[in-house]
Amino acid sequence: MDVVYSHVNSHMDRFLLWHQLTLVQQLNCIYDNLAKTAVHRSLCMDRQHDGDYLLPRDNAALFVDGIKQTSDPARSIRYATGKAEAKEFLVGDMKWTEEKFNEVA
Repeated sequence: MDVVYSHVNSHMDRFLLWHQLTLVQQLNCIYDNLAKTAVHRSLCMDRQHDGDYLLPRDNAALFVDGIKQTSDPARSIRYATGKAEAKEFLVGDMKWTEEKFNEVA
């Protein structure tokens, strides 16, 4: 069997209907969903994670508030930073309790 690697414009399903995708693009979508499902299942299993985790071929990973970032982390970083600043202000300056702060979405 000969293996041929080629670039696939991934996630074209965001822009095209399923029947408009090439077979390779459709397969990419299917494999992407299968991979995400496998990761989700492993995270939902009844076991404790000891800290941050890496998948077998991950050389490095970025975690924001304990959540592994798999795409652009800017939004998560802005949210975490804003939450920390809000907590500092409300719990520190405004004398809210930690419990009250955590109840607010």
